[in-house]
Amino acid sequence: KYLPALVDAYDAQDVAFNIPMRMLNIVAYLPYFSRFLLTMAKTSICKTQACCMATVSSIPPDPTHLIEMCQFLSTLLALQGTSSVSEEDKQALLPKMREWNRKYQRQQITRCLKQLEDDPETTLMAEGLKLHCQKSLNECGFDGCENSGISKLLQCSRCKTAVYASTCTSISCCNRDHQKISWPFHKATCFPAVF
Repeated sequence: KYLPALVDAYDAQDVAFNIPMRMLNIVAYLPYFSRFLLTMAKTSICKTQACCMATVSSIPPDPTHLIEMCQFLSTLLALQGTSSVSEEDKQALLPKMREWNRKYQRQQITRCLKQLEDDPETTLMAEGLKLHCQKSLNECGFDGCENSGISKLLQCSRCKTAVYASTCTSISCCNRDHQKISWPFHKATCFPAVF
């Protein structure tokens, strides 16, 4: 219930740097966020952030705010794709990103700029990040298990993000064993998903 409310609070903002954006930036790399984007996101958060950043009239007074905005957009570009950004916003954003990159020379700005420019090496890196963020949604959470693919996996009944193999004919064999052994590692990040 908190993530949808946080996204609603984010959508209600009309500025690129805001508290809901900062909070989303903190959880953007978690499987919970990836599952939300795949199942519940009504609009493209990436499109919203790019649009807000494209309309920024001046450089934020605190460069760390700019760096955090670029980090968030970069993660969203990796998860939702550069095609989610309108060509108009992209053309408005590119000159600003180049200026910010020249002024601050920070990797978050450079990476975001290169993603918007469709740089092949950065695109490959972004695809790797997306795979990493969505890995626990597509592979058994048991270390060493070779099972993958949504049809072969069962979700953790509590958080819906960790998945375990279900290929054995007896339900108590593979998936329960893998889940039990993996529980101490998964427990720290497991909380009920309510979206």
